[in-house]
Amino acid sequence: DGDSMFQSVTQDENYVYFTLADGTIIKIAKGNGENNHNNIIFKDERVKMLCVANWDTNGDLELSHDEAKQITSLDNIFCSDMDIFVFNELQYFTGLLSIEDNAFKNCNNLCQITLPNTITTIGASAFQNCKSLRVVTIPKNLPLTKISENAFSGCEKLEFFYLPREVRVIQAGAFYNCSSMKKITFESDSKLKVIENASTSNGAFQKTGLDSICI
Repeated sequence: DGDSMFQSVTQDENYVYFTLADGTIIKIAKGNGENNHNNIIFKDERVKMLCVANWDTNGDLELSHDEAKQITSLDNIFCSDMDIFVFNELQYFTGLLSIEDNAFKNCNNLCQITLPNTITTIGASAFQNCKSLRVVTIPKNLPLTKISENAFSGCEKLEFFYLPREVRVIQAGAFYNCSSMKKITFESDSKLKVIENASTSNGAFQKTGLDSICI
């Protein structure tokens, strides 16, 4: 009738589209409750698009928790992408053992990320020049042992970093020019052995904003 809030309802293989009277379109994925519950809900549509394009194995235009668990490499898919902002859903990629070299290098607008609880290494230049990165969420008991050369170099807005107990090595330039960084917290019973300051590279904490450190 004339007072109906719906203008039309259409569908395709994967979605039902509700067009409201004011022109707004609401898209709802098809499938039973169990399947929908298994799909990861991404906050960042650009991140979702890249994940679905590369790892959607069943063709439903979604990335499920089961599909995410099977991912063992990021393959530099996100490197230098200027249009990703938030990637807390990385925490579900529990097949990853490392954040690879250059994985998020030059992602200048990335501001938040949550690591999976399986990561043992953060690779060279993994987050280099992520100039907007403010929050790196580290899961409890992360088995991280190594933060590689220039891993967070140039992350100008990163203010705080929590170092898990298992970290043994922080390589040269790891936090170079993190100019806003005020605090580094080492987990109790830290197994840290080396903070590198190679003569041919930048110091691990050179040009940070640190005013104190307790190891």
